[in-house]
Amino acid sequence: MDDLKTDLDRLFEQRPIPIPEIALRLLHAAAEHKPADVAILKDMAKLDDLMDNLLATPAMSCLPAWGEAGIDVLLDLAFDSERKFRTQHRALDVLLCVSLGNVPDTRTVKFLPPTWDTMPLYRLGSDTQDYCAQGVRQNILSCLCDQERRRNLFYALGQMSLFSGWREGDSILLDRLVDMVIDSHLVLSVDLIQEFADLLDRGPDREEELQLFLTEHPILLDPFVTVLHSKQQLGSDFITDYVLRRMNDEYILVEIENSTDTIFKPDGSFTPEVMTAVGQVRDFQAWVAENLGYARKKLSGITRPAGLVVIGRRCDLNETSARRLAEENYSRRGHIKIVTYDDLVDQARSVHANLLQTPRVVRSRDTKSI
Repeated sequence: MDDLKTDLDRLFEQRPIPIPEIALRLLHAAAEHKPADVAILKDMAKLDDLMDNLLATPAMSCLPAWGEAGIDVLLDLAFDSERKFRTQHRALDVLLCVSLGNVPDTRTVKFLPPTWDTMPLYRLGSDTQDYCAQGVRQNILSCLCDQERRRNLFYALGQMSLFSGWREGDSILLDRLVDMVIDSHLVLSVDLIQEFADLLDRGPDREEELQLFLTEHPILLDPFVTVLHSKQQLGSDFITDYVLRRMNDEYILVEIENSTDTIFKPDGSFTPEVMTAVGQVRDFQAWVAENLGYARKKLSGITRPAGLVVIGRRCDLNETSARRLAEENYSRRGHIKIVTYDDLVDQARSVHANLLQTPRVVRSRDTKSI
């Protein structure tokens, strides 16, 4: 087989232009993903005349085979406001498809030849999906901070919504884009907080019910969470309920017990459930300190993770035990904190209230001198 440029030049000379043959040749190139070929696909993907859809779309759909290099080309095409909308829309369709872990097909991406799905499609690289999703989210955040780009983004949403009833694939991509504009895992609403409070009031029999809810809504654990690892294994000895990474790249090791467990025994000492959870967090922290190099292969940048134990309800604490818990947390500050599930509810309500109002700025001239 000749080099890609030679083969494409020969195919482009034919009339009518053999779109399926060109698509097949591009897929062969994608399977080999030679670094030099990505520039050829980039030039094809930029074709933006009305009749170029059938040529540009297969090129865009093959670019993810080149991993980060191909995704970067697609991100530029999708979020460059100087490009024609149809070019942006095509590239965004491909990116959304890849962010779901799928190679583009005729079900989700328009203007691919009908024979596309019968051709030998390439495999996505192991990190391509995550890199794609992060790139799309980063560009969406940038769009939301710029008036013109924000307008284009919501126009794209409107167009996808308008045509979403035509094909199942359109609805899939629309849902994915909405999830990226508004990350449902990081959304706080009155209804969500009340649903969590109602779950606690029912007194679930099993800790797993609480874990499922917190896994689905990690913002309830920490409003600054960016990554939540559930049942993270550390070495061959330990498995944490959660390892939480915050926006400032700090890590928190989380152990949760049931909301029906108590924190203190009648004599004022911690219950076995608290001691077990605290002991597990300490063991996890010690393991990370002793195996830092290995831990960082699984949890990039982890150094000295803080600990969090979530257990019980505030109603089970009297004034003395509440003061005792506050003193314990003060003495353990920076290491391990013990909170009730009611503390999580209060935290969520405070964050939600703060989202609804503009922070009040107090200037020095507004205050009396001390």
